[in-house]
Amino acid sequence: MQILVVDDEALVRESVVNSLKSFGIDDILVAQDGFDALKLLNVSKPDIVITDIRMPEMDGIEFLSKSREIHPDLIFILLSGYELFEYAHKAIQYGAFSYLLKPVSDEELKSVIENAIETISRKNKQREFNSLMRIGGTQGADFLKTRLISELVKGDFVNTEYSETKLKELHINFDKEFFQIFLVSIDYFKTLEGVSSKEYELSKFSINNITSEILANNNISMYPFDYETGMGFLLNISSDSVFNDKMILLPLLGEILENVNLFLDFSVTIGVGMIVSSIFDLSNSYIHAQESVLQRLARGGNQVFFHDKATVSKDTTIKIGFKTEESFKACFEKCDKLGAINIIKNLYEPFESVEIIDIGNLHKLNFQLILLIYKIVNALGLNSEELLGDEFVLYNSLNAQYSFKAIIKYFDELLEICLASIILLNEKGNMKIMEITKEFIAKNYNKDITLKTISGNVHLSTAYFSKQFKLYFGENFSDYIINYRINNAKEFLKAGIYKATEVSKIVGFNDEKYFYKVFKRHTGFTPTEYKDIYRNSK
Repeated sequence: MQILVVDDEALVRESVVNSLKSFGIDDILVAQDGFDALKLLNVSKPDIVITDIRMPEMDGIEFLSKSREIHPDLIFILLSGYELFEYAHKAIQYGAFSYLLKPVSDEELKSVIENAIETISRKNKQREFNSLMRIGGTQGADFLKTRLISELVKGDFVNTEYSETKLKELHINFDKEFFQIFLVSIDYFKTLEGVSSKEYELSKFSINNITSEILANNNISMYPFDYETGMGFLLNISSDSVFNDKMILLPLLGEILENVNLFLDFSVTIGVGMIVSSIFDLSNSYIHAQESVLQRLARGGNQVFFHDKATVSKDTTIKIGFKTEESFKACFEKCDKLGAINIIKNLYEPFESVEIIDIGNLHKLNFQLILLIYKIVNALGLNSEELLGDEFVLYNSLNAQYSFKAIIKYFDELLEICLASIILLNEKGNMKIMEITKEFIAKNYNKDITLKTISGNVHLSTAYFSKQFKLYFGENFSDYIINYRINNAKEFLKAGIYKATEVSKIVGFNDEKYFYKVFKRHTGFTPTEYKDIYRNSK
């Protein structure tokens, strides 16, 4: 959705742009007068134009009139600081969508924008409908029927008059009083990721054929629609129909399972929603059908599940609290995959013990966990998007898992990627820290430096730093410092300009006797003997 804002006052332009951005609209063009706006229209086609009426050189009415020659179907919203009938009359005459008085409130502007967007959507759908009906004939009509049913089922239509008009245009006549949704969802759907889109669509086509034939043989009015992991079907049934009895419908759905197993190379799970009495309640039956399919997470696939209204399930609303978040983060920091998996298992455990799984709560938990992993990975210095890809792709992939066991396995693989990268990052980080430590020792070895002093300098615990120090240098900290001081003492003694007692202090030994003892242990000579031997060897 692109919007062009035209006003000669910079403050007004900026105010309107900021309001639009607060509505979630970011694709915005701006122009300071009608002439600039016309130039923009020659290279771009915005969906909506918001323009001031009183502008120098070319006012908003003239701009509206001229722009109609370029893009006749543009939606115009005119702004004016004057409540004059003349302006309003001309605005209507030239087909303006709305006429607003300045200053315009956010609420007023948002309402007009929402109405404009709905109008554009309706026009686009009508245009597409006319085009498909003109070009595609029966095939185009079938496509539009399927899409309309899908939109009704998923609650995309809020305008009842519009949807009823579409039903009439497509000759869809619901002559029975009641409706019911059932979904045929492919088990192990993730295994189909490697197949081509053509093979995938063929799988759905086969499900549709098998289901349609079985229901048609039993005189059930059925309308198919596309479903994320398979196919959905809308039943139109009467109050006295035997098919509104679960015990009668179950064998028919069981027959669909058997035929899929017989003719296709995968199994399916069928989830049945509640019976509703209006097409505008279809979304409730659809949600119930989705929740029914989800029962395979705990009870296995290749079955038929009904949404029993009488079933009361315990609340599975789960919010990941601060304590859990910190524990989860600690597992990442320690690269403790088992601990992280146990936390995840505990979060999903309430869903495994209910009769009907609340799809909303399950998806919320899935989303919370994905976001938390991204948050922790970023906090630990990695780029989550580069490492794991788009978070919504992962979220959708997680929602498509076919069992709780598969969900845990999915997280196990995700954690494997994260923790391996964290370990690698830590290794690189430790190398950098040890290089910093090496430089620090070189500059300060003659001072009273301790393991605690240096570990604090690089913001690590003394125990962890000591372990990493030995791994990197091959010896513990105290031995490294002593060896470093002795090696430097040798160089000072070789120079021949310092006494042994002076060298002791220069290299950081405050106890002269201890220096003599350590030096002899390392070289086999006292400092004085070492100095004399080197001088006599020249």
